[in-house]
Amino acid sequence: MALPRSWTTSACRTPSWWATRQAAWRSPVTAPRAGAALVESIVHEDHRPTLRKVSVPAQAVHGTVDSSAPVALTGRRTAELIPGAVFKAYPTAGAGLYITRKEQLNADLLEFVRAY
Repeated sequence: MALPRSWTTSACRTPSWWATRQAAWRSPVTAPRAGAALVESIVHEDHRPTLRKVSVPAQAVHGTVDSSAPVALTGRRTAELIPGAVFKAYPTAGAGLYITRKEQLNADLLEFVRAY
């Protein structure tokens, strides 16, 4: 199986990149139906009406170099659709923030939760 072209960019040359790639591959492989349902939902469902109804504090986080889900089309738009949502960008980060930026992500999430 060939690697996706986006995985050969400089953004993928970080120490934690391998762990991120492994996590990305394992999820749909270990639960194929769940992976297929996730892709189906992402590609075909319109979540905008639901996002506009969110009535609890929300924070959207996104890596700015996530080539699989461009920040301007996904993370930023999600935050804009949720009333009062906070958007947090992680410069030079791609997907898998819970692995690649875990310390900063955890600190940011704790700060957000403590504010409410």
